[in-house]
Amino acid sequence: MDIERAYVIIGLLAPPFNHEDYYAVDLLAHILGRGVNPLLNFAFQGRRRLAESVSTRYVSLKYGGAFLVYLTAKPGNIHAAENAAIKFLKRTRSLRYSKKDFLQKNESIVFDYLESAKSRTRLRSEQAGEKGLHSAVSYARYMLLAAGAKKMNYKRSIHETNSSHLRDAAGRYLSGKKYVVVSLVPHKKNKK
Repeated sequence: MDIERAYVIIGLLAPPFNHEDYYAVDLLAHILGRGVNPLLNFAFQGRRRLAESVSTRYVSLKYGGAFLVYLTAKPGNIHAAENAAIKFLKRTRSLRYSKKDFLQKNESIVFDYLESAKSRTRLRSEQAGEKGLHSAVSYARYMLLAAGAKKMNYKRSIHETNSSHLRDAAGRYLSGKKYVVVSLVPHKKNKK
């Protein structure tokens, strides 16, 4: 491949569509790798800039799911970036995601990742409802994947999710030892 940057995809097992952890893992995907200030960026701070970009995605299917982390880096930093990301994911079960996780006197100086993710999720849900094709895909997905499951109210479930739920889900799915890592590294050019 004629590319200048290296790419890493880290995959982890995640809950299926009908699982009670679905909402917490969906919010974790927003908190860790989306938005203006993804929490996963903290894994790459320091003297060396190990990763140039980071994003996460949660894919839920009927019988299972996947949590994916995408990184781009300079080819020489690829293994260090991979190790830093995995080390950070193992710590996600002990992170503070909400202002309510801090003493009241400190709440005004910390960023509330959980409320930010909830707001972003509500906005995304409302935007999808305004477009007919997105609504149709969402309804079809729900009809196929939620068949036989108890009734789910996405907005209410997202609203009721707290940072304790996030830490529990992170402990079950992100802090484990089973990772699949795929790296795409540029081909070294021969010097003449």
